[in-house]
Amino acid sequence: RALLELLGNGPNRLTATRALLRKKRAIQSAGCAALCAAVDSERNMESDSVDNKAQHQLNITIDRLIKLIGRKDVDGLWQLADDLLALQRVEAEALAEETGVHVSAELAEKIEVAKGGYKVDMFVRRYTRETRPWIPFHYDNSNLTINIALSPDSGHEGGRLHAIIDGRHHAIVREEGEATVHGDDVLHAVSAMASGVRHSLIMFFFALQDSEEAREHETLPGASAK
Repeated sequence: RALLELLGNGPNRLTATRALLRKKRAIQSAGCAALCAAVDSERNMESDSVDNKAQHQLNITIDRLIKLIGRKDVDGLWQLADDLLALQRVEAEALAEETGVHVSAELAEKIEVAKGGYKVDMFVRRYTRETRPWIPFHYDNSNLTINIALSPDSGHEGGRLHAIIDGRHHAIVREEGEATVHGDDVLHAVSAMASGVRHSLIMFFFALQDSEEAREHETLPGASAK
């Protein structure tokens, strides 16, 4: 709690659901290597919205993601979004039963599957001590975030994903291709790189309204797409 206050993010910012989902081998090794190679050769240097430092990242479309990692893994990533919401619903119901306080209408709506689908922004990011050394603690603006380690944490020093879950600090060590999924209520950061190169794929899911106009912006093509 003291850490949150120092960061200007008091405990009141933490909502009733603070679930973090982990999935190993969400992307296979060949797909991880393809994404790493892409950002290594094509990364842009625009300022990031979190800390105003050069991004060292590559924005990526859904069509290109399918070509680089394959349709099966892409479908699996989309499924993780629904899996997190299911986990949040279980957690919220358990908390309501424990405290005797009903799940609020606002929270219940937030953790339901988006009937209008999602707009998804994606980018691959490259970290090194000399270029992109860390990311400070922050909340994401998206409804939920999927963060996939494209290189194993054992391959570099520093650069660990840190998160505040249920009022406790967690340093998360990940394998190549491992995904972490969380909502907008999880305060998180990347610690300073000491050596080596760290790669990650970030996916921001924004829930859309259930309307014809919203559905036009759904980004995942039909299953027949290659």
